[in-house]
This record gives sequence, C-alpha cells and structure tokens, in this order.
Amino acid sequence: MESTLRKSRTLVRQLDSLLVPGPVKAGHNRASDRGFTVTSTVQDRSVLLVDDTFTTGARAQSAASALQQAGARVVAIVPVGRVINPDFSQETEALWDRATRQLFDFGRCCLEP
Repeated sequence: MESTLRKSRTLVRQLDSLLVPGPVKAGHNRASDRGFTVTSTVQDRSVLLVDDTFTTGARAQSAASALQQAGARVVAIVPVGRVINPDFSQETEALWDRATRQLFDFGRCCLEP
C-alpha cells in the first residue's frame, strides 16, 4: 500500500511511515493498544491512516490507539477496500443484497442508498 501511495506526486509529500508492529500482536479479531509502536513524533499532529482492507477494524483500531496515545491530535482511518460477510448478521445480509443489485459506480459509495 505504501509503495502505491508514494507514486502519487500529491500524496508523497505528506506521506510518513509512523508505525511498526508493537510488542503485542494485533490480530484479525483482536485489537491492542500495544499492537503498534509509533516511530516518529506525532504530538499535536493530524494523522490519516490508510488501510488496504478493512475487515473487522481490529488492526486499524490498534494503529489509531497507538497514535492517539503518542499524542496525535486527530486520527482518521480510510480503508481502500472493505470486506463484508453477508452471513454475519441480518443487517449485513441486507446490505450485501442491496449492494449487489446495484451497478458499480466510482462516483458512489456502496453504502449509499
């Protein structure tokens, strides 16, 4: 993901690698405040986390927590892809059914009606 973002002339100036894996493994279904270690000063900085795929949110939450604990003022997460398991609940099944009936359009979020 980082190598792709570095190809953008606009984004490369703002891109900064801030995290490495921490002492506690942040798993697929297990968030941890110690899942990542912050490698640069983030005190009072606004940080936009870009994640390749958002499934449960555990790793993204772990990353955001590490940044906030290190003093980042604002942390937001933007996933590039989202995994939806229609068998998870009736709500996700309804979302899946609605989304699969619509033609794909780059100008519209799949969560919009």
